[in-house]
This record gives sequence, structure tokens and C-alpha cells, in this order.
Amino acid sequence: MPTRSIVNTFDVYTVTGDVLPLEGEAIEDGIDFLYPSLSEVGEEKVTQFTFTKDNSNIAEVLGSGPVAIDYDVDAITNPDTLTDIRGFITDESRYTVNVEVELPIYGRASGFAAIDTFEVDFSNYEGSQEAEFKLISENEMPLDIGLQLYFYDEYGEVVDSLFSVDTPIIAAAPVDGEGNTTDITTKIEYINFDAARFEALKTARKIVVFAAFSTYDGGVPSVKVYADQKINLKMGVILKQAQ
Repeated sequence: MPTRSIVNTFDVYTVTGDVLPLEGEAIEDGIDFLYPSLSEVGEEKVTQFTFTKDNSNIAEVLGSGPVAIDYDVDAITNPDTLTDIRGFITDESRYTVNVEVELPIYGRASGFAAIDTFEVDFSNYEGSQEAEFKLISENEMPLDIGLQLYFYDEYGEVVDSLFSVDTPIIAAAPVDGEGNTTDITTKIEYINFDAARFEALKTARKIVVFAAFSTYDGGVPSVKVYADQKINLKMGVILKQAQ
């Protein structure tokens, strides 16, 4: 039976708390669903519709920093009230609406920053005198990362930092002329804390990670980032016991 969508709600929530409605003719007029004929009872038909920058405001919506989508879609049968249509409805008839969002990332970035916090407690290592931190990075993405870790005590005061200067510990994976990565970049780095530095570190209760991202080669060429690419960062510590 002919069926057409009725979009009651299609809102996108952004990182700033704004709510932007998706707009376009398909939202206002509805989308006609494919449907089984009388000879196809028990079968299902799939209708795919793609919102693009040419038929909607999708470019503006996705460019606003979306974090969630809220949609409510009803349907009306025989929307054009055609009297010569013969359809059917069984006790198993239904319609299902699924929404997928594809975010192709192709461009360049420089100086994009992120912050994260982790709990830590070295107070149980009173018998340890020195420490050696080990960082292992495996980077599949075309992003350089300038990394610094600050250790804070329970009063929110900075005890120390992992590096004496901000260090691009994770180098970007190399790319070809099309902006696609061609290899994985791996790096291992050791950072020593002498007795005085590690003694102060025993008062630390959290680590705050500051990371600045830039695309390959200082953000000059445009690169492509895919969903299956990832950055692995592992940190361990070797403790030296007091003699």
C-alpha cells in the first residue's frame, strides 16, 4: 500500500547546547516508501533517501558540532487518496525507520586541542626511590600530537609535568598525494624521574593530559581520516627500589 513519511521531529543537538532542525523538501513533503504489491505478500521493500547539501541544510547542521539526533517519524497510507489502488495490510505489516549519519573527514587542522583527566596514586610506593616512565605510541591517523601530562595534587596544584617542554610524542602517519595514510608510525620514549622528582610525585592524585592536534606536515596538506583509524597510547612505569 502506498505509504508516505510524516516527519514530526528531526533535530540535531550540538556541543554548545543548541538544537538545529533538519530542513528540506523531504522533511516538509515526506518521502514515499516503496511497498510490496498484492503478489508480494510477506516480502519487504527498502527505501533509501540521502540528505545532502543540495536538498537540505545538512551541511550547516553537521558543521555545528553535532552530538545527538532526535527524530520522530510517522507514516500515512494512501496519502494521495487514490481510489483505484488495491493494497493489503496483515497482522505482521510494519514500517521501520533507521537513520545513519556519515561524516566524511577530509581537510586539515592545526592547533586543535583536547584535555582529559585520569586518577593516579603513587603514595603506596614509599619504598621506591626513582621512576622511569615508558610511552609507546602507534599512530594510524595523519595527526601530529603535541602532548603534555601534568600531575596535580589533591588541592589542585601542579606537582610536576611529564616532559620538561611540550613534546610531539606522537608523529602523524605519512600520507600519499591523495591524503590517505600509507603506514603506521610507532615511537617509544622513556622519561626518567630522579629521587627528588619522584618523591614529589607521590603527592599526585590525578594526571591531566593536554594534547594539541595538527594534520600531517604541520597542517599544510589536506588529509583523509577514516573510522577504522586509531591512535594507541600506552604508558607504564618502572620503579627503582631504595637500597
